[in-house]
Amino acid sequence: MKNKYIHRAHISERKTRLLIQCFALDLTAAQAAQFAGVNPNTAERVFSKIRMRIFEKIIAELPTKGEFEADENAAEKCILK
Repeated sequence: MKNKYIHRAHISERKTRLLIQCFALDLTAAQAAQFAGVNPNTAERVFSKIRMRIFEKIIAELPTKGEFEADENAAEKCILK
């Protein structure tokens, strides 16, 4: 059966949905892996993909037009670290 959530996944949709629910419940990848019956590395990979998708959505919603003001002190602190 084809997994509609993750392209070329070797786990079922049911297990993928369980991992997504565990992510929403703020469980660790190890706890989610044990609950869903998958390898912890697989759970971590799914969690990373969820985080990346959330990040992409946040970036897409940021305003890209207008004026931006940068704090020089903050830039200097970043360079010195």
